[in-house]
Amino acid sequence: MFKLARRAVECVILLIALYAAVFVPLGQKTLWQHARAVLSTPEAKDAGREIHQAGDKMLRELRTFEQRPVRGEPKVPPLATPSELQSEQ
Repeated sequence: MFKLARRAVECVILLIALYAAVFVPLGQKTLWQHARAVLSTPEAKDAGREIHQAGDKMLRELRTFEQRPVRGEPKVPPLATPSELQSEQ
């Protein structure tokens, strides 16, 4: 019962915050209008384009990584025993 009431209160708070962001002016513009103005600058558009390119590159590398053949057995150095480590010190 308390979880349901808590979720209802959280939803009401979220709706109030959204209403304030869209309709309550902060100076001459609302928060929504300020955000749109900032995100529409050339610098923000360049950053978005670069993030998109980096994401595409990462996806391409992940896809080709799965298709690379494994050559030979990986060489793992032998582990030292605790007594060998103490003798080195």
